[in-house]
Amino acid sequence: TSMIVTAPTGAGKTMVGEAACFKAIKLGGLKAAFIAPSRAREHEYLEELAPRCRNEGIRIAILSGDEDVDNSTLNRADLWVGTFESFESAFRKGALADAVAELGCVVVDEIHTLGTERRGPLLEALLTRLRLLSSRTRLVGLSATVANNQELAEWLQAELVEVRWRPVHLTTQLVPYETQDKWIDNEKTKD
Repeated sequence: TSMIVTAPTGAGKTMVGEAACFKAIKLGGLKAAFIAPSRAREHEYLEELAPRCRNEGIRIAILSGDEDVDNSTLNRADLWVGTFESFESAFRKGALADAVAELGCVVVDEIHTLGTERRGPLLEALLTRLRLLSSRTRLVGLSATVANNQELAEWLQAELVEVRWRPVHLTTQLVPYETQDKWIDNEKTKD
């Protein structure tokens, strides 16, 4: 079952995505992909996942244009890590068609990017093609800020997992300060 996981930052969304990928690879014998909105996030995932993948015998490949990875390496890899754009590019390559057909799980971090003007249409088209490709490809969307999570879950025919637990208690403090009579006119006082 596909799922949308909404939870505050630090509540474990990434671990849910990893577990879904590992399940597809280790139990399903399929490939998985972990896609993120930025190269910085892509590299963070790679650093986090690489040691666990090595321990489990999972071959990992980065889809980034920063790395020179040939199609045969991608075809042999069990787990792909990339940005939305790099995954979309790999998705269109004829030489990777068989590997794409073997995807059992695609984790989309920051799935609320669907609502952005610049990258939303690309992600929407990609998710639509993934849904049409195979009913066995599980989509796992992760977000701390998606506002229309119920609508998104319905569109992706996914189960909504909504967590409100926050690992760190947030506090709000108001710090008063005294000002001069005409503080609005005095930029130095406002600073």
